Amino acid sequence: MDFCAQAAARTWEYLQLLGLMAGTIEVVPRAREYLRLLRKALLSREELTELENAMVTIMRVFHLYSGYQCKLKKADLSMLINKELPQFIQEIHDPQVLDQLIADLDINGDSEIDFQEYSTLIAMVTAACQQFFSQKESQ
Repeated sequence: MDFCAQAAARTWEYLQLLGLMAGTIEVVPRAREYLRLLRKALLSREELTELENAMVTIMRVFHLYSGYQCKLKKADLSMLINKELPQFIQEIHDPQVLDQLIADLDINGDSEIDFQEYSTLIAMVTAACQQFFSQKESQ
């Protein structure tokens, strides 16, 4: 199964679970184009909510950095964190810190981060930020 077919299948499963879309998703040759069409299809059905828009952004950012393999290599993950999460995670300069992060996230042991493992990172950072801001608010 090629990259676009895999991405379409995974994204389609998420959409089916969320009940956001009926019909088929056209498989396109590039991830960015695929996600643009996905967003357009969702928007044409009805305007996305703020949370739905955030979910589409999470998928788009993953595919922007993961490329055709649908997996983030060490350098991809470092670039994603340093460019997309600079306010929530300090820039990673130490290779040992990055190695430990990959080891913690890499459930299947392939030394790469797939979408499910990436989702874990996003959930962990979001939960940590929520806890931090809640504590700040209560002080």
